[in-house]
Amino acid sequence: MTHKKPYTIITEMNKLCFSTHSYEADKESMLHKGIYNYEMASILSATMIAGTVYAILALYFKVTVILYIASTLMFIIAFVGLRRFIFRERDLEIVFDKTMKVATLRTPGLVGMRTEKISFDSILSVEAGSRHIIPTNIDGIQFVQKISAQHGSPMPGLGEEKDFVTLLLKLTDGTERTIYTGKIDNKNEPSLPLNEIRDFLKK
Repeated sequence: MTHKKPYTIITEMNKLCFSTHSYEADKESMLHKGIYNYEMASILSATMIAGTVYAILALYFKVTVILYIASTLMFIIAFVGLRRFIFRERDLEIVFDKTMKVATLRTPGLVGMRTEKISFDSILSVEAGSRHIIPTNIDGIQFVQKISAQHGSPMPGLGEEKDFVTLLLKLTDGTERTIYTGKIDNKNEPSLPLNEIRDFLKK
């Protein structure tokens, strides 16, 4: 079986465009992604918004069917808006422009994208690295595992230690920018576009 790469890399003329949705290797919440995903986050937030609107309207107006309908519509609108614009998977993007000798890094924020322009002169090197993640809140993880097992829906992988390979831009000011992380599964390291980017910058 062939696996689609979690990144795209395109070279056009004097530009190299790299994008990926895999750019963080943080400690995961005790909540499993199968439970607490973008849809669940949108539902919880929309419920809170709709509930708040209902409570405010109930203070000033008589509780009728119209109020329930308004709250339901508010939930639907909030859910769709949150899922589309806030709780969605967004790619990190970096464009290396040889003509301008600038790398433009666009990193997803809570709302919108953060843009940083990095001069080629400020890029010391492009390096591969690694990270080992040890989960915290073991008691909470064990509690969730116990409850899920009792309900017949065990969650494999919850609370396991994880290893990642990373792709870093090392800068002359001593800082670095992580532009890609790949999880190591069964001791098989994911591919890194290290040589492609290095070769492009050398030419």
